[in-house]
Amino acid sequence: NQKQTSVALRRGNKPAKTTIRGIDLMGDALVREETQALYQEHYDLLGAALELADSSGNPSIRARVAGTRARMLSWLGDQQQAILLVRGSLRSSGLVPTEQAMLHSLHARALGRMGRADETREAIDLSDIAVEQIEPDEMVDRPWAAFFSYPDQQGDTGRALLDLSAAIGK
Repeated sequence: NQKQTSVALRRGNKPAKTTIRGIDLMGDALVREETQALYQEHYDLLGAALELADSSGNPSIRARVAGTRARMLSWLGDQQQAILLVRGSLRSSGLVPTEQAMLHSLHARALGRMGRADETREAIDLSDIAVEQIEPDEMVDRPWAAFFSYPDQQGDTGRALLDLSAAIGK
């Protein structure tokens, strides 16, 4: 199965996966713990990283950093800024399906939290299309995004629907 091969390949790059997961978990912990000073430091570092990624001209690196920053903005309730970051990265050429699926999933999460049902469903559909096109070897030269797999996509898009339901129910 192509998805199983892709997941197995991604699991082989443990240092990159561990680092990226650590960043994501740290962001989540910062929000839950409401440690504003640490959040600000992390957010500033992501801002500096985004500037470096922009200057590198590498859309893949920019997509990963922008995705992490967008996820943090979304956790903190700034859906509009999260959407702007994600949309900016999605306009880049040269992104592989894994990166596209990740960005569309983040886009769906932010839209869901805003209660924008049609746009949330559209972003989920685009993420589904991208995840179906993932090739097992596409992330060999992009270890910073190799963590994102079919189960991650399903989790993010499922959360987008849950967020949408909560937003509409308010």
